[in-house]
Amino acid sequence: MENSNNHFDKKYRLAQKKQVFLEAFENNMCHVSKSCRSASISRQCYYDWRGQDKEFNSNCDDVEFGLIDLAENQLLTNIKKGKEASLFFYLCNKLPNKWRNIQRIEHTGKEGAAIELSDIRTKLISKLDSITPTEET
Repeated sequence: MENSNNHFDKKYRLAQKKQVFLEAFENNMCHVSKSCRSASISRQCYYDWRGQDKEFNSNCDDVEFGLIDLAENQLLTNIKKGKEASLFFYLCNKLPNKWRNIQRIEHTGKEGAAIELSDIRTKLISKLDSITPTEET
């Protein structure tokens, strides 16, 4: 009978440890290292639990989705306040075909004409000649 009580105690302590981690995970905004330190477990322990315990993994996912909800709500609050960076971020991600963050740089020669590469080559060789030491005879 003592053996089954010992097994029950271990399972209970493990469940408590996981609960402590989940609370720390939420309080630390899903920062794994900080949460592990708060719960006195290693990062490897956290990853082992995520891989081996479906319920724990699902609970961690729930905490992460809660943080995403918080971030989305803050983004919408910022949009309502007219914060341009939030507006731009939202539009670029919701309407990528219309709102793109693309920069184009066009290089042309004098008065919009094509750049003559032979001119650049000549100038480059001249510049190299001016900085390259000459051999003394």
